[in-house]
Amino acid sequence: MAAIIGLRGMQRGDDFELATNVKDAGNFDDLVYTTNGRRYCLQLKHTTTPDTNKLEPKDLIKLLHKSFESYYSIQDKDKSEFIIYTNKRLGQTLLGHKSKKAEDDRVKEVFKTSDEGEIRILISDKSTKLDVYSRVENLLKKSKGFDKLSASEQKSKLEMLTEFLNKLVMVTGQKAECELDDVIIEEIRKQDAVKDVPEMHERELLYLKSPLESWWRKRNKQITPEVLRNWLQKAKTACYTSLVRSLFESCTKNLARTGIKFSDSETSRLQAELPNKPAVHLRTDALTLCSILLLDCLDTSKCIFVTLESLQSNKNMLLYAWLGGRWEWLIVSCDSTVQQSDISDTCLKISEISKRDPSDKRVIILTEQSVQQVRGFVPVEHVFSFEQLSKESQEMVLDKKIDFQGCEVTMRSVLQRHGNVEHVLGPELVTDLVTEGTAVNIGGKLHVKTGYYAPRVLQREVWLQSTVLRNPNDVFAVRLSSPSA
Repeated sequence: MAAIIGLRGMQRGDDFELATNVKDAGNFDDLVYTTNGRRYCLQLKHTTTPDTNKLEPKDLIKLLHKSFESYYSIQDKDKSEFIIYTNKRLGQTLLGHKSKKAEDDRVKEVFKTSDEGEIRILISDKSTKLDVYSRVENLLKKSKGFDKLSASEQKSKLEMLTEFLNKLVMVTGQKAECELDDVIIEEIRKQDAVKDVPEMHERELLYLKSPLESWWRKRNKQITPEVLRNWLQKAKTACYTSLVRSLFESCTKNLARTGIKFSDSETSRLQAELPNKPAVHLRTDALTLCSILLLDCLDTSKCIFVTLESLQSNKNMLLYAWLGGRWEWLIVSCDSTVQQSDISDTCLKISEISKRDPSDKRVIILTEQSVQQVRGFVPVEHVFSFEQLSKESQEMVLDKKIDFQGCEVTMRSVLQRHGNVEHVLGPELVTDLVTEGTAVNIGGKLHVKTGYYAPRVLQREVWLQSTVLRNPNDVFAVRLSSPSA
């Protein structure tokens, strides 16, 4: 019941405090809901057999008398509403008793759980023998200690009884405790921007009940919208942690294997562009390398990192997890195989959903530079250069082995005499160098003769003018002894 009241209070926008075992609430302290300067004090009465165990006059009179004695000692009566909430139905006799509707709409909006139940305030009707007021008054006069009061004290107490009965709200025929789970799930669903995940709501409820049950046992803490919102977020996070972690590891395992890190200055530069932008379209000429840079910039424990294909396959669940859980960033990576229309449609869907639930959530669409700018997303450009890498990563790239004209050598040895490293080590080559299982070949293979004396032979034809010979018909041979031959 505390979950229902709290969730409905959040839905209404109430700035509330929900407590139990409140000292100045008498036996209406099962739940005390305080908002806008008023207290709603609930006494909860449940039965396991509501269809046969109905509320009859005899039982109601005793209950009202006991409740009044508790009310009598409460100090802050004027700012309080008193409610008896029960799944018992009124018996046939009490159904005919005069009554009126509760004037405070919040009573119906926050505490009602069944359309078949009744919410009413009983009215005095002394023309009938069934008048509840008269019966409770008679019971009060016979109670212990009443005859010892002075005449003025007796009169004051009887007047206070009338005051109590005039304001007591009877909420009867409501759902039993075992039936409230469906009501809680419906209240959660009402607040969710993504609603089509019914298979997860029952699991979420289990995680939400844990802190609620702990709160009920300890009875020493107030539930506020912030507290309840935090419990809900933890419940949603617990439901989806396994899915989010699995997709994150699947999408980033190849990135982790590269071992590449960017310099602190480059990381800081991108970090400065991302905050306070709810929707970013990050375009790059090096998708793999920019993904590494992006994860260096953010707290990965707060990131959902997926490919567009993964998002489309698990769209409702991932969007629900992102908006409801503790994850701040949704990063969607789109490679060259993704169509522009798919990117645009996905971004539109994300924008529509996130607008319904304004918060600190952020989304980044990561694409190649050739993709057109997505409407409604702030453009951020990333152009890779070798110098953006950390010094350690630069050294690692230079020490990578490549195939150069058929020989395995390091990239460093090829570039020793090359003056423009930045031009050579562009985004494509660096990506290939750091990607596991990708062979890098530079230059064609030389012609190889597999003979014993010459594993590698340069073939060259040299033409001489016949005029160098004294006798043109002579046969001769020329031996080249140059070191470069």
